[in-house]
Amino acid sequence: MLIPPHERARLARDQAFQDRVLAALEMPKRGRISSLLNSPFFLWLMSLLIITGGGAYFTNFKACVADSKQLIQTYHDVRSEIAWRRMTVGSRLVFAQTLSAARSAVLNIGSENAEFKDRPLDQLLIQLQSMPIRIVATDGLTPLDNALNSYDRLMGSTPALNKFQSLTFGQIPEALSPADLPSLQLIGYAMYQKSLFDTIYDIPTLETINCGPRNVVKILLGGNPQTVQITRMTFLQFEKMRDAIQQQSRSRRSR
Repeated sequence: MLIPPHERARLARDQAFQDRVLAALEMPKRGRISSLLNSPFFLWLMSLLIITGGGAYFTNFKACVADSKQLIQTYHDVRSEIAWRRMTVGSRLVFAQTLSAARSAVLNIGSENAEFKDRPLDQLLIQLQSMPIRIVATDGLTPLDNALNSYDRLMGSTPALNKFQSLTFGQIPEALSPADLPSLQLIGYAMYQKSLFDTIYDIPTLETINCGPRNVVKILLGGNPQTVQITRMTFLQFEKMRDAIQQQSRSRRSR
């Protein structure tokens, strides 16, 4: 007996339906964790966390870069101001003929940068010393360069350090007598030489900003990581480094 076409189609649909029902009955039940992970609420929550976390990371990354650039600029401005004031004090001490004239010469020396005109030298030194929390200043000067730094050699002895220590802050010690004027002039010249030396060798520097994921996360958690490294070097070292970078750049372009 032949089965009409429409009947065969109905039987095929019934068989397909039965197969789907049997497959659903045999399918293992999802656990609570699996159901939670695949629930619409959990997927919405994860999307919200990713969007919020990503936005916070990007915001703090931009702030990290901006703060680091500002920190570099402030670092150089403060160093330049300190060097200028010490050069001024040192040069005035060299030409002072009496102790009283030396004391008068170092008063009201002014400032190179109007931003620091109301700030004494000791405050600038404290600010500079606090900066290594986020700045690593690596001295790349050669031993010969360091040998020229006579101020450090003079101030390295304990008597000189105790007697003339306040010169570091641009102040002449009250306990000095006229007999100390030659030593004061010598240290003034060394101070001038050191400040000039520091200014010259502060020109070639390499600034590196590190606002990678680790530091950005530390900032998100309220930390204050080292995001800047400033490497001071001689002009010769700077020229060699620049030549090496240019050579690498040319090699990449030629590939």
